[in-house]
Amino acid sequence: MKYDEERRALVAKDPIGSAARIKELELLMDERNHLVAQALKDWPFLSPMPEGLLLANVLPVLKEDDEFKRLDKERMKLLMDPSADAGKIKEIEKKMDERNLAVAKAMKEYAFLSQVPEGVTLAFVLPHLKS
Repeated sequence: MKYDEERRALVAKDPIGSAARIKELELLMDERNHLVAQALKDWPFLSPMPEGLLLANVLPVLKEDDEFKRLDKERMKLLMDPSADAGKIKEIEKKMDERNLAVAKAMKEYAFLSQVPEGVTLAFVLPHLKS
């Protein structure tokens, strides 16, 4: 966790002179804290380290992914239906985690590209770039 390492170094070296940066890092760390907590609450079935990346790093991109959003909407609809088939819900959750892995893979392999160009996730754009 790079924010934590930087914060610790600044606190050890110059806590007064670095107070503004330390506060900024603490806010960024708390943002990630909330993001991960939300994911654990809303999507406990997602792989926590997709493709070796922290889920917290993948989530901002994943939450913008149209396919993931579509699957999440479908899952929520089924969760609200008392007659919904649990197997169907599990199937959608599996597809959502597969999407999590695909987005993470694209982020890892193509880290030098914008992750959400023009509001479209890189995982969705990549097949068109490769042709």
